[in-house]
Amino acid sequence: MPYEKDLLVLFRDSKILFNTLHSNFFFSKDKIPESFNVIKTFKHNDKKILVGAYNSNKTSEAYSLIGLRELFPIINNDDFFILSKSFQIYNWSNQHKFCGACGEKTLEVNESEFSKFCENCEINFYPRISPVVMALIKRNDQILLARSYHFPKGMFSALAGFCEVGESLSMTLDREIYEEVGIYVNNHTYFSSQSWPFPHSLMIAFECDYVSGKIKIDKNEIEDAKWFSKNKISCSLPSKMSIARRLIDNYLGNI
Repeated sequence: MPYEKDLLVLFRDSKILFNTLHSNFFFSKDKIPESFNVIKTFKHNDKKILVGAYNSNKTSEAYSLIGLRELFPIINNDDFFILSKSFQIYNWSNQHKFCGACGEKTLEVNESEFSKFCENCEINFYPRISPVVMALIKRNDQILLARSYHFPKGMFSALAGFCEVGESLSMTLDREIYEEVGIYVNNHTYFSSQSWPFPHSLMIAFECDYVSGKIKIDKNEIEDAKWFSKNKISCSLPSKMSIARRLIDNYLGNI
């Protein structure tokens, strides 16, 4: 979508303020009829992004509050980057108003960085980032895809799991794959990464090769897992906004 020089993104209760009349989620400071306060700003290319909290308890007919995922069909990659970063800054600011050690109110003492400071403990609090590895497992002309219990009906995706303290990315890949589907892999090949704001993940995607084992699903983690032929993917796939979809499409030759 076309941009103005300075863009204001507004949130309330982790929802984005959306102009329903113009299908717009970026605003100018002087064109918002309701009360808001700017939490933080950042630069993106030649634009200044203002992250704000929408303070009104109601919205007019021209506005609604909408989840970020609901905007996927109408946004591009640049929109997603801005909204994703803004969303994580908003949540971080809300969740770190007070020190987690002593309970004192935190302060923003450095406008040039994303940090909140407790004077009593002399501790800085930064936005949380949770690394997640993702694996597309290949076996001849097949790939292994799995579905989580919270996925839409019929959707499968690449395996993914959070890194645990002390682990390298390769260690996490091997552990998560074995825990979730009971197989062994090798040849971890880095594909790409993506910030994923649900709520603060950093997705790190790999391709890897099947070595041995039969699928044995951990029902506490996933609902199903199957081998799919490269020429017959008989399931729905994740949103094209996600790195999971780019990882799968890259293997299928759709990129």
